[in-house]
Amino acid sequence: MSQNSSGHISQADLEEHIREIGGNRYRLKDISRISDRGAQKAVYKLNCTEGLCLILFVWDLSANYFEQDLREGGVTDASYGALQFETNTRLLSQIGVRVPAIRYINRERRRYPFDYAIVEYVSGMNLEACEEATADVRERDGIYGDLAEMLQAMHGSCGKAWGKAQPGGEAHHQAPANPCHKQIYDHALRELAFTVPRIQQSEWKEHQIMKHLEHLMTGIQPREQYGFIHGELGPDHVLVNERNEPYLIDIEGAEYFDIEHEHSFMQFRFGGQYERYLQRSGLDPNRMRFYKFHHHLSCTAGGLKLLERGFPNVKLAGLIYESNRKSVLEMMKSG
Repeated sequence: MSQNSSGHISQADLEEHIREIGGNRYRLKDISRISDRGAQKAVYKLNCTEGLCLILFVWDLSANYFEQDLREGGVTDASYGALQFETNTRLLSQIGVRVPAIRYINRERRRYPFDYAIVEYVSGMNLEACEEATADVRERDGIYGDLAEMLQAMHGSCGKAWGKAQPGGEAHHQAPANPCHKQIYDHALRELAFTVPRIQQSEWKEHQIMKHLEHLMTGIQPREQYGFIHGELGPDHVLVNERNEPYLIDIEGAEYFDIEHEHSFMQFRFGGQYERYLQRSGLDPNRMRFYKFHHHLSCTAGGLKLLERGFPNVKLAGLIYESNRKSVLEMMKSG
């Protein structure tokens, strides 16, 4: 994986962007890469004079730890960029979901062969760290209550077809040929194929896992309405500022989809806090079981990929792999 030691963007260009954002009194003091935030894009913190902080995102495909998977899926350097980030930021802001504001975005690719953006810096910590740092139940109730309201607004923004939001904010005008759960099934098979030669354990049997996946999919009935979901929402994708206001981050993958995909992921990522604050009624139990099994299978493969591809937080990657591998086996035993 290649990295540009200068921070991808020249200091002169960053200085110019910072003046455009804040005025001539601001200068760039230093730039530091946030290594464990950038699994799918390069992320830098820009420290400026007079206390101004900003975040730089760079959509350089070679800086993505899942580059190989994306290229195999047809993604190219030309197609990989910030358009969906910009579209989703606008849509989520319009429906009342708090996300870091875009201060500058460049998709022209005249000086650099990739898209990049400078966004608002949200001071504070992610929700997981925030919970560890505070014992105040009222503060926690307020943060999660705010997050629940944002999710209700997001999932309540509906489209009649699943897929990415268009630049105007609407869903696709024409529904894809296959239902969204079929796309997830195909993805699960690819992730399973990746894990099989790497997990040398008698319990990890490809045909049994495939059979269980197919069994779960048979109970899913057709649907004609989809909510707007984040796609991989966990406590690490929620930042909490000094006013205890939650912000959603890493929103490029947000799209119109089965909301059970989101809720089944949150169910195991948020643990007991999901049942207390974030769960909702009316979810399809068949979809919940199918998507949860897929999430664990996908995260098993994802953890292995991070371990193989030099992700700096080896402990986290190992935990992702091992905990999700166990969850796959537990779900199979429980039926």
